[in-house]
Amino acid sequence: MLGVEPAHRPVALAFGTAVHRALEAFYENLQAHGTRPPVDQVQTAFVDRWAVEVRDSLPLLFDEGQDADRVWLVEHKTAARRFTPDRIQYDFQPTCYLLAARTLGLDNPAAAFQLLLKTKKPACETIPLNRDRKSEGEFIDTVMHALRGIATGAFPRNRGWGCADCQFKHRCGG
Repeated sequence: MLGVEPAHRPVALAFGTAVHRALEAFYENLQAHGTRPPVDQVQTAFVDRWAVEVRDSLPLLFDEGQDADRVWLVEHKTAARRFTPDRIQYDFQPTCYLLAARTLGLDNPAAAFQLLLKTKKPACETIPLNRDRKSEGEFIDTVMHALRGIATGAFPRNRGWGCADCQFKHRCGG
């Protein structure tokens, strides 16, 4: 694929870049002043970079049907089985997309999972998602807790599907 331009910038990469910008702001302040910066300064660095990263890379879908006046943010997934209600309700990825869309000034965005089921009889399902300001607040709170943990060197185990290919499993015994 040498010389081929990428079709898009993965959201995970954009998110990682925003997290790294927040960490950069944290360490710059620590180096310059010998103290930890206020949390809102680190949060601002994250949000400012996030807005730059996602401006042109949100997975947008325009539905020409009954919701033609809305912008749809669709997260495409593959799975061996249908998502549980908890997975649908609590997955942060679409919450993040919706928050970013509203931050960028999109009116009334909607989100959905488009799930390609790798079952005996393959199927493709679209699952509309509901997120509210409380969901967005929980997402921001979780990100801020993660950033605080990273800043203090706290890295609790979080076992899951990613353990099989984790580059740090030798550290946690995974």
